[in-house]
Amino acid sequence: MSAQWSYITEELLASPLSVSTLVESLKTTPESIDDVFYELILSIAEYDRASTATYSSILAALFKEFPNNEEKFLVLSQAFPSTSSLNSFLKNCSIDKSLKVLHLDKNILKSEGIFPDYGRYQYIDARTRIFSVDSYSSLHESSEGFAKYISEIISFMDKPENPSDLVDTLDQITVIYELDANRCTLIMLNIFANFLGDKEDVVLDICRNCSWWRTQDSNSSIQSTINSYLLNVREENILELRMITLLIKHEILDFKQVYNCLGPLNVKIIDSATTEANESNEMNELLDTTLEQKQKDAAVSNVSALAMASLLPDSDDEEDNKGEKEDKVATSETLAQETILDKSKYFNKVQLLDSFIHYKMFEYIDVVLGEFPEIPLIYDRIADRLNDLVESFITPFYFEFVDNLNLLSADVEVEVTIQINNLDEMFDAVIPYVNLLKYKIMRNSSLVTKLNEICFEFFRNYIFLYLPFSHNIPLVNESFSILSCYPLETRYNLYGEYSVMVKKDPATKLNNDICEKKTKDLLKRLSVENINTSCRSLNKLISVNPIAASNTFISHIESYSSLIELVCESSKFFNDFAWDVITYQLLTKLYGNRSPMQPDGINYTQWFGNLTQFIGKLGSLYPESFQLSPILLSVVKSLINKNFCVLEILQALINSMTGIKPINNLSYQQIMRLNAEKSLKQNHA
Repeated sequence: MSAQWSYITEELLASPLSVSTLVESLKTTPESIDDVFYELILSIAEYDRASTATYSSILAALFKEFPNNEEKFLVLSQAFPSTSSLNSFLKNCSIDKSLKVLHLDKNILKSEGIFPDYGRYQYIDARTRIFSVDSYSSLHESSEGFAKYISEIISFMDKPENPSDLVDTLDQITVIYELDANRCTLIMLNIFANFLGDKEDVVLDICRNCSWWRTQDSNSSIQSTINSYLLNVREENILELRMITLLIKHEILDFKQVYNCLGPLNVKIIDSATTEANESNEMNELLDTTLEQKQKDAAVSNVSALAMASLLPDSDDEEDNKGEKEDKVATSETLAQETILDKSKYFNKVQLLDSFIHYKMFEYIDVVLGEFPEIPLIYDRIADRLNDLVESFITPFYFEFVDNLNLLSADVEVEVTIQINNLDEMFDAVIPYVNLLKYKIMRNSSLVTKLNEICFEFFRNYIFLYLPFSHNIPLVNESFSILSCYPLETRYNLYGEYSVMVKKDPATKLNNDICEKKTKDLLKRLSVENINTSCRSLNKLISVNPIAASNTFISHIESYSSLIELVCESSKFFNDFAWDVITYQLLTKLYGNRSPMQPDGINYTQWFGNLTQFIGKLGSLYPESFQLSPILLSVVKSLINKNFCVLEILQALINSMTGIKPINNLSYQQIMRLNAEKSLKQNHA
């Protein structure tokens, strides 16, 4: 027997656009909307009269003209037997999901995937409303219970015995005093964090016996508690984070959830229910701020004290401007906002990275550094941790291939964190960390020494450019002992690379500028009377930073010929590195872009004449230390290229080193004795 359709007729289903006629009729009798919904649901559930798209378009048109009827439609649909066609239509119809969750049967919600977490939320609701008991989460609400809870844990840690007994005792205290389990968990983490040094195994045993978390379970409840705590805590150093890291290592807690709860956050929390994406890279902004501060320090270090001094303000002007200054200060305080340095105090992902390095969790270290490669350049403690980590896994390889003194005895155990069997594996393991550390690798002298001895090429590409030319003379000398094994061209190329790099890197430029300023100050005081004291000071400066110191005094010699004798006298204690760099600096000055001739084309410029005298004087006084061969080779090549200006260099060498030197300021007595022969010789004897 076919049904009689008053509203959802065959004509309507054949031409859904005619729904406007139905809508107009319903405007006169709006109470008939219930009958329309009934026929529509009946057609969907029991009769295959049209496609789902046709029914959806009709329903959408009805909701558009008669809003706020979605709940009525859902309630009416639950009066019909559940069928696959009706369930599918209810899932895909244009009704808000929250209304579906509120009015549809739970079997439909589960089977159609409308609300897949229905079972979990049902359990939480039942636990809260039916099975839950009152519990105290604040310490003052049950001070006696929490005091006993804390006391039991600390007493056990002083004399650890059976962890399961402690867990049973804690459970009893929790039940008797109706303590909140989440608060108890945080208290336990806080206490355990103080015993991770020598009692880490005991802490792990207690955690494994605790009924609140299991390695094989999801631990969603305790995970949610910790996530909420980390999101709301605002401390520069979270005590419990080391303990949380240990639980992540043993797969009790989920790394991603903990990581996403720590700053800098990828989202901005507007309120408890609203967030938005954080598009700014706060860590990169912090790095820029740090580098700007280092550039300011570098600029200040190269300015004399007299230039930095300013005129004292007039007392009358100071009183007149006092009121204006106070107004400006008040205005600036009201407009003050949280700077990136203030925010950086709560970048707890840095602390989490520190804990990962402590436990050598390389997978998670790579995740953090992959997102924030700036961290080692900003935080010295992370750079030191990474240096120690790199040293820990290259040390076995170092002892195997480089330990010529047998420093590693048979009874010394070395922890192998990353297996390295050859240089290729060492490069693969070390270079990613060195690229992140850059000049911070020089904070660990032991690591640098091992890397120098393992491979010369590694030294050339990654070590020399970031040497700390501000202190540690033995380390600089050790580095040159490796560098001296390279050909002359390679060493000079490396000096050139360093000269270019020092202009771009603020930290290295700071050390370079400090050395240049000290050298300039020393040259101003240099005289015949204090030559012995100044000699030691100049030797120390050029031993610490030969490139900066030699460039400074050679530049001064170009302008002041009076410094030639004094600097040559002070050069008697220079080391091999200094002599190597001095020759490089002289060649760089001589064969730069400047012309050695004056505009008249006859006379040499002052700087060129002073440098040739300096070269001749050094060749005469220190023929064994001063490296003449590169200079003579450059003279020969210049003559081949028909550059005859270099003959002045050759003439200065011949005059100085052979004893033949023209004298223009002879005294009257010297002139009278020019032909005295025997008497002149007796006088000099």
